[in-house]
Amino acid sequence: LCAQLDRAQQRTTIRVPVRLVSVPTLVVSKEGKYIPGLSAGDFRVTDNGHLQTLKLDVDELPISLVIAAQANKYVRDYLGLILNTSALLENSLAGANGNCALIVYGDTVTVRKPFGEGDLQFALKGLSGSGDKSVMADAGMRAIDVLKEQPAPRSRVLLFIGQPFDYGSKSGIQDLEAKAEREDVQIYSLSLPILNKSFVSDSFGLQGFGS
Repeated sequence: LCAQLDRAQQRTTIRVPVRLVSVPTLVVSKEGKYIPGLSAGDFRVTDNGHLQTLKLDVDELPISLVIAAQANKYVRDYLGLILNTSALLENSLAGANGNCALIVYGDTVTVRKPFGEGDLQFALKGLSGSGDKSVMADAGMRAIDVLKEQPAPRSRVLLFIGQPFDYGSKSGIQDLEAKAEREDVQIYSLSLPILNKSFVSDSFGLQGFGS
């Protein structure tokens, strides 16, 4: 036994200097929201109190995208445009590691394609423009509920494709704004023309939509 202890104490310790240390980091605000767009200058890494040279490799969060498309008699002539645009956006926004769902709204709100099920183009091809209401706010509220079911960490994005007005929703625009803020959902729009107005595409604050 003594001999075994003596051999154990005489074992050679091999020390290898480590010149690169990976420090996976996820940055969130006090409210638990993910903070994008950070640079190496936003971080300080120390080893035993000594500041270390830092190289930042950014890995973007996968995107969960809900497309909320208007489908009533006022956009009947634009359904082909919605089909082509949505397919393009699914590939470019959701990307290889993201996913996409589709909600359609008019007089009512319908989850046409849930996350992880079906094909977006096939779901859009079956759309028909009927009804005269545009319950955009209700569609947004339902979309945020769908996004909440996605596992974290993910970027939650809601994209409206429709005319910039709401008619017939039970929810208000302020309710939708508050819920989007609370659930960390980014909202964008592709605005379809009204009457003879030209096609407009930009991001928006929901206050731009009147009830």
